Amino acid sequence: MNITLKCMNKSTCEDFIVSQTAVQGTGAILVLVQDTSLLDYEKRKHIKITVVATETANKTHIAEAVINIAISDVNDNNPKFNNTSYTLYVKENSLNGAKITRITATDADISSKYNSLSYSISGGNGRFNVDTNTGDILVDCSDCTAELDREKQNVYYMTYTAKDVDGRSDSASLVVQLLDVNDNTPVFLSSSYKVIADENDDKYVSKTPLIKVEAHDNDKEGTNNSAVVYDIANTSVANFEKNLTIKPNTGEVHLKSTLDYEKLVNSSGVIYITVQAKDNGKPRRSSSVTVTLNVQDMNDNKPTFKRTLYNATIREDATSNETHYTLVKQVFATDDDGTERNNELNYIIIRGGSDRFTINATSGWVSVQLGARFDRETDSNYNLTIFAIDQGYPPRTGTTTLSIDVTDVNDVLPEFSEKEYSASVKENAGSLSIVKNCPASDDDLNDILKYSISNITASDEKGMKVNQSLVSNYFDIYPNNGTVYVKNKPDRETAEKIILTIMVEDTRAFHPKPQNASAKLTITLEDVNDNNPEFKNKSYSFSVVENSRNGTILGTLKATDKDVNRTITYKMTKNGGSTNGSFKIDPNTGVLSKTGYLDRETNSMAYLQVTATDNGIPPRNRSIGVNVTVDDFNDNSPVFVNFARNVTIKEDSTNGTDVITVNATDKDEGPNKDITYTMDADSHFEIDKSSGIITVVQSLDRETKDTYKLHIIAKDNPVDQKEQKSTDTTVTVNIDDVNDNCPNFKRANYSKRIQEDIDVDTLVIIITATDKDKGNNSVITYEIDDSLNSPLFSIIEITGGIYVKSSLANKVGNYNLTIIAYDQGIPRLNGTANVVIEVTDVNSHNPVITKIPNGNEISVYECADIGTEIHTFSYTDKDFSKDNNQANFSIISEGNKTIAFSITQTGVLKVKSKLDVNNQSKYTFSIQATDNGSPQLSSRVVPITVRILDVNDHLPSFDKAKVTWSKPENTTFIEKIGTVTAYDKDRDSRMCYKIIKSNWTDYFNISEHNGEIFCVKELDHEAVTSISFKVNVTDCSLEKNTTYCNKNKTADILRAQRGVRETIEVVVNVKDIDDSPPVFKQKNLATGMRRNTEADTELELNLRMISDSEDEFFKSLDIDNISNTVVNNAIYQTDISMVAENDAEYEQNVINYYIATSDLRSVDSEVHPTNKSTVDEKATAIDNAAAMVDDSKVVEIAEGLIDSIFVENATENAADQTDYSMVIEIEADYDQSIINYYTKTQNAKDKCSVDENAEYLTDNSAIIENEADYQERVISYYIATQDTDCDKNVINVASRKQCNDDDMCRGQSPKPKRKNWRKKPTRKKLRYIDNENTTGRKDNVDSGSESEKYSSQPFCWTWKKKVV
Repeated sequence: MNITLKCMNKSTCEDFIVSQTAVQGTGAILVLVQDTSLLDYEKRKHIKITVVATETANKTHIAEAVINIAISDVNDNNPKFNNTSYTLYVKENSLNGAKITRITATDADISSKYNSLSYSISGGNGRFNVDTNTGDILVDCSDCTAELDREKQNVYYMTYTAKDVDGRSDSASLVVQLLDVNDNTPVFLSSSYKVIADENDDKYVSKTPLIKVEAHDNDKEGTNNSAVVYDIANTSVANFEKNLTIKPNTGEVHLKSTLDYEKLVNSSGVIYITVQAKDNGKPRRSSSVTVTLNVQDMNDNKPTFKRTLYNATIREDATSNETHYTLVKQVFATDDDGTERNNELNYIIIRGGSDRFTINATSGWVSVQLGARFDRETDSNYNLTIFAIDQGYPPRTGTTTLSIDVTDVNDVLPEFSEKEYSASVKENAGSLSIVKNCPASDDDLNDILKYSISNITASDEKGMKVNQSLVSNYFDIYPNNGTVYVKNKPDRETAEKIILTIMVEDTRAFHPKPQNASAKLTITLEDVNDNNPEFKNKSYSFSVVENSRNGTILGTLKATDKDVNRTITYKMTKNGGSTNGSFKIDPNTGVLSKTGYLDRETNSMAYLQVTATDNGIPPRNRSIGVNVTVDDFNDNSPVFVNFARNVTIKEDSTNGTDVITVNATDKDEGPNKDITYTMDADSHFEIDKSSGIITVVQSLDRETKDTYKLHIIAKDNPVDQKEQKSTDTTVTVNIDDVNDNCPNFKRANYSKRIQEDIDVDTLVIIITATDKDKGNNSVITYEIDDSLNSPLFSIIEITGGIYVKSSLANKVGNYNLTIIAYDQGIPRLNGTANVVIEVTDVNSHNPVITKIPNGNEISVYECADIGTEIHTFSYTDKDFSKDNNQANFSIISEGNKTIAFSITQTGVLKVKSKLDVNNQSKYTFSIQATDNGSPQLSSRVVPITVRILDVNDHLPSFDKAKVTWSKPENTTFIEKIGTVTAYDKDRDSRMCYKIIKSNWTDYFNISEHNGEIFCVKELDHEAVTSISFKVNVTDCSLEKNTTYCNKNKTADILRAQRGVRETIEVVVNVKDIDDSPPVFKQKNLATGMRRNTEADTELELNLRMISDSEDEFFKSLDIDNISNTVVNNAIYQTDISMVAENDAEYEQNVINYYIATSDLRSVDSEVHPTNKSTVDEKATAIDNAAAMVDDSKVVEIAEGLIDSIFVENATENAADQTDYSMVIEIEADYDQSIINYYTKTQNAKDKCSVDENAEYLTDNSAIIENEADYQERVISYYIATQDTDCDKNVINVASRKQCNDDDMCRGQSPKPKRKNWRKKPTRKKLRYIDNENTTGRKDNVDSGSESEKYSSQPFCWTWKKKVV
């Protein structure tokens, strides 16, 4: 039969063939793939093929078999980016982790296993990173402000790679450009500025700028971020900014009005102006600089005195001596100018005073002149005219007048009109009453008399001396008029006669001192009735028995009076209450007696008042109280009062308990009222005989006797027992019951068993107690005394029934409850019983499996032995009993799957059979835990996946020993040089690449994980044409799993290393490109020539290339020594300091000095200048030597290079007029702008034309004089010595542009600030004798010498542009 194939569309399947097209009988048919392109998973996943067997004899006999082919996906597509390059933009200073964009690639593979991509970035200095999963491009920096700075690097070039799981990859170029943000603050070119201006000078008002400031911003040029505008922020002088304007774009500062030094308060003429420079970025950034404005004070204010007229007085005896001047008056003037030079004043007396006064020029104090004498009667007044002169130029003055009056001198003593005075005063005279006027007089004009009391003496009516302190405050004197007055009320009874010594003193006494006089005043005090009678005692007390007879004398009262001749009478003015008429007093003797009935029980005390009255006019009296005590007589019986006759006490009253206090009173006093208590005999009670307290003396029992009747007797206790009186009464005592029996349970312990699933509010048990007491004492309530268990159980307070209060689920165990039974007595008594309730467990919780691995996945290496424990599970079960909370583990397989693992009942998962990752890399099964309760409960089924890990037992290897690439020179890291790739048979291995250290290590970088090699330094074909280095590959995962199974893996690794190539040689051929222009060996060439050199003369300048050995020779020369030797040996001995200064901007050290010395070698240092040809030859040599000095940027000729050389027929004035110090200094920024100066010296006319040339050249904008940084660049010396007038013209023009001070313009050497000058310039004059065979000598000459002549030989230096 014939065998054919038929596809799904019923056409012939041309992409498949059968192994044989004809079969005889039976046979095996193989269907073969003829075109593998059909098997593309991405195009179709299933193919159905029908195999048709047709009988050869009968084609209608057909049999068919359908083959369904499922195509499996393989990783056969590389990732692909949409573009080959990407350009991204991100702001500088972006935050770390900031997302820039997302760039992703696609992978045509459909399976998620093969189309999952990871992303990486190489290059970019580590400033950027990528999320390996999402493709998000991120900023990656630790200090983004410093690392992402557009001003340092504005673009980054990187390689962006996408990889799938098998390492298939695609790369794209990634360029990140940093966008400018306003992160740079404008910076001023100078850290501070200074300017000086005169006050009142109007040239700075809108005309000439006061100063110009300038700032620069490093942000992107031409944008708002770098555009700088200026404004005035503030000034140190308040509101001064209102007088300033600044051009916002140029920084030019102008004044609005002229400066007034005096209005600059507290500034000392120094104003600090803060100028702010702001950019226009967002947010705006700014910086500030301080401009120091020094305002020069002008003398524009004259001195002004505080007053136009001053007044003063002096005594007519005023004098001065050499050690002490008598000061008269200080005059004071002020000058509103702001500086001491203009406001410091001197004072002088212009006129007046007749030379009797002098003035201190500085302080303005006027004083009496030495030897001056005054006579008030002759001249009583002087008028002085005083000038104040300032120190300004021209000086200004102010005027005032001082009027001085001469005063009289006090020299006469004062005198009283009488030596003794007398006066009488009533002792009751009021305060300030006048006693006596005692005036004194003084003949002086300016006397001031002061009165005082200097001494006081006193005596009483008996003539006895009285202590002065008792009368010192009676009188005083008015100090201004001598009138004596009463100061405080006097007392005649203290002193009757007082003598005052009165003193007067002239307080203006001059001579003699003191000036005083005294007089005496005798004062007699007259008596008045001003004293009340006084009783001898302060109080009086008497006593009398209530039954005494009438006429009984109680006592005598006695009073006295301090006044003169007084008689006293007595009278009873108050007779106490019911005792009225019971007492009387004798008016003359003061005897007090009983005259009527007394009852002590009614009034035990009589209060009397007795008054003593004198016979004065008006009469005065004094009253005193008299206390009369009425003594008792026993005339009253005791009476029971204020206590209950019927009382109740508790039966538990202890011995000594007070039952009641019986109380009896007696109206009598003393022993007559003292009560004694007695009681009939009773064994349970007794009474205290003094207090009447009845107490318990024996235990009481209410049940035995509940009532007691007690008979009580009260007796008084007079001294005479015959007069004793008594009374009696009965007290009933009732016995009251107390709560003295506790509740009592029938049993001490109760128990009950219940299950944990019992319902809430179910009765568990009832317990009861009884109490023998009655009433509330026997009423019982119940409660649980257990704070821990009471939330689970409750008890009915009245019945004692215990109920379930809350769910007992999961509360298995024994609960001990203490039940308390309380009665309702006071205090409450209780009894207790213990109830044990056992709660038994019910199997109600399923086991819960714990210690489940992350993701329910376990990994194990394929080499694990059978029985290896790979994980231990655990479980929890909230049940309590052993049967209910213990569980066993088991594995639940899916269908008939073979499981290579087993689990113990305790949860240990072990390897059950041999593992082979190639046969099966993953096992899936479930585990479960089941407890032993009834009924049994099981946990949820937990799915577990065990992944079989490959054992890393192969090393990576290169498939070749060498790779060769060619790249053009100047290649940088922007381009990838190439990629080296190694292979590893292990499926989970990770390879790491590293360049082996060599001389070229720093020129290349390699991506550690993909082998991409980049150039990080430029390659120069002229330096090297071919580079070779080696790359090593290692298995980064080697340490993780080669020792896992604890076998001898060292031998396995060694076996795997056989035939392994761990290194590969990389050869990079550097291709040449045309990138180098011709280069001179010498950077600068120079030559010199004489000023009279003819045109077309060949210069001695050799442009040949010098050899390396020659170059090294010149570099080794000691230029300073050679220069000094060459020049010093020259005939002129001119000290040329040829110094090459290092230029900081280019960080160059001293550059090669090429000094042409061949012309000097034949010159003998001792040759005399008489040989004219020798002189010319040496001058040429010096020209060449100076011209060949080359330091690339700075040429400094710091000495007086050529001073009046070969000067002849010139006057001394011409030499002096020569300004050999006109140094033009150029700032560093204009170093290349050195201009040639051409000095025409052929004749006087040509020479005078220098004026015009000098005017132009000194005005050149590139020339700056003495800038703040003093980066001096000495260019040239101009010497004009031909004609005096011509010299002046040249000097004057140069002076206008170059001089900074008057000394320089007067021909003196300037002293500019210099940096790194090795020698201070010196000024030298050279003298020469004429050429007639006279030996010449160099000498310092004096400008005053007339015999010396100067050569007229013209001479100039011409500096040529340096040849490069």
